[in-house]
Amino acid sequence: MMAIPYDVLIVGWLAFAAVAIAPGPNLLAVASTALGAGRSQALFVAAGVATGSFIWAFSSILGFTYAFAAYPWLGDVLRIAGGAYLIYIGIKAIRAGLKGGVASARAGHRSSTRLQSWLRGLGVVALNPKALLFWTAMAALVVTPGINAASALLFATGTTLISFSVYAAYATIFSLPALRTRYDRFADRLEMAFGALFCLFGARLLAGR
Repeated sequence: MMAIPYDVLIVGWLAFAAVAIAPGPNLLAVASTALGAGRSQALFVAAGVATGSFIWAFSSILGFTYAFAAYPWLGDVLRIAGGAYLIYIGIKAIRAGLKGGVASARAGHRSSTRLQSWLRGLGVVALNPKALLFWTAMAALVVTPGINAASALLFATGTTLISFSVYAAYATIFSLPALRTRYDRFADRLEMAFGALFCLFGARLLAGR
């Protein structure tokens, strides 16, 4: 059994970090929660995203993502489930915004338990078929014949730490008092905007884009 070379590990982690920093559904989930419910709740969303990253990383290195190539319908199921989930989150945010006022906008976030926030982050990344494409490509970069489980675990753990660090930083930034004060002024409109973006991401997944 072979280990992943350290230079390959570093390149893989850097590639993942670049993707994690970029705007997308993961960042939107963390940012909207941080603005609406504060840093503590947003950190649980970040933890959920990091958990999803671990699952994708570990399974891709062990070759599980190739099952989607062997059975294309699995990718369609993932795409439909992911798109529907993002649209569901979006509709909830839009409904909260339509009720008007800071209290209504924040109620949708604060009514969530920590477990629900964690599941929200996990769901956003685990049901994203674009994550499947990324991790399939990553597996081609990182995997060598006869790779051992310890190396797969090391790589997955590294991506998890990177993921949590990135989204915890976003949670901290978007929960700053200055930003939350501005959020309070336009809470209803911002919630509807967040909802529209979630719906857009979901619609793009359903359309296969």
